[in-house]
Amino acid sequence: MREGYQVVAKSSGVSNELTQSLLEYMYPIGVKVEEFRESKSLLILDKNKVAYSIIKNIGVGYDGRRGTLYNHTFLISIEDFEKLNYDTRVFDEHFIKNSSIHGQLSPIQIDPVTKLPHLELLQKLDANVLKEILYSLFKRSKIALVNFDDIDLIQNLLAILPLPLRLVSFSTLVIEPDKQYKYEFIQIPEKIQSKVGRGFVIIHPQSIKPTTKRDAIFNESIQILVDIIKTKDMARLEKMFNDFQKISAQSVQKKNIKLREIFDQNEFTNIIKKENFEKLHQKIQNLYSGTTFNQASPRVVVSITKKLGKIIEQQLKRQQKSKTVSRNNTEQLLSTVKILLDCMHYMQEYSERNISVSTKKEIIQEIKILEDIMKKYGESGKIATYQFVPFQYARMIYEQSMNYWQSVALWFLSKK
Repeated sequence: MREGYQVVAKSSGVSNELTQSLLEYMYPIGVKVEEFRESKSLLILDKNKVAYSIIKNIGVGYDGRRGTLYNHTFLISIEDFEKLNYDTRVFDEHFIKNSSIHGQLSPIQIDPVTKLPHLELLQKLDANVLKEILYSLFKRSKIALVNFDDIDLIQNLLAILPLPLRLVSFSTLVIEPDKQYKYEFIQIPEKIQSKVGRGFVIIHPQSIKPTTKRDAIFNESIQILVDIIKTKDMARLEKMFNDFQKISAQSVQKKNIKLREIFDQNEFTNIIKKENFEKLHQKIQNLYSGTTFNQASPRVVVSITKKLGKIIEQQLKRQQKSKTVSRNNTEQLLSTVKILLDCMHYMQEYSERNISVSTKKEIIQEIKILEDIMKKYGESGKIATYQFVPFQYARMIYEQSMNYWQSVALWFLSKK
């Protein structure tokens, strides 16, 4: 007539401290044993580790009692988990069911295996529900799926995402979310007493709220991803993954780069004096699309933009006062201004790097200054088209990949 939960076997190297930190997550708190069948969960731990648990009702346990919940938890470093594509499904076939096992477990060798998402499962979801879930995942929101109970749903939803977005703590069954608060993506039965925390986006199949206008930038991307799922276009999905992997593999971390390391104001001033505006345009385009420039902090990027803007504006004033105004020179200068302007718009709209309040204000001010320059001097002719794209060496990948994916790729690159 007693209930309890104990660890009966573990591998060497798993400390008692680590085991204790897992105990409250090793089974769904509040579950009715007679109704429970199976659940799965992933928990992101301190000290660079994750724990993936498979919990099953095996009936009679080692002590002869009925209604025994049996858990096999896999512990792995986040670094090794990345080699497995952050895909918990690779652990499922290594589940050990042996109610008599005790003592020390031998380590398990798990080799990387590419597993495509089970699209037939995802097809069962309503398109609006699917769109809302994917949207919330891309925004890295905490998600509570209410009245969902498919054991494989969450794993396959995460498998749809690009690799860097898959590392999410989840549980396929949470009865009391306030007691197991470390999960970020959970399934909850329809009738629960505990309230879901305010930090969660609650998704119920019968009550889907439309996304707000300010988040519209992702809508097209998510819609086409939903179309891929609904049409089971696996080839298109694989291409999407490959494109994204190529881009993300070449992305770089922000570094502590000083302004003087990538920018020589005298060099650009001298080019202006020689009126070699074609060279100026090419040099600035290479600078803004280069790897080192995009590793710099937003403050350094804005500082360079302000200095270049002033240099070019002074030359445009001289051109306007000159008796022999060259339309070609003005167009070259304005095309160069557009590179600066597009960069500032990118920083304002896409970049999610840590930008201070003062730098954000400088970005807004610089956008206004550059837009005024374009209006004031832009009547002389057509301005050459240029679209700012970070990481010039990835430009061909952008152009070859699907249009809808570019916005998501830009968003991800900005987080780097």
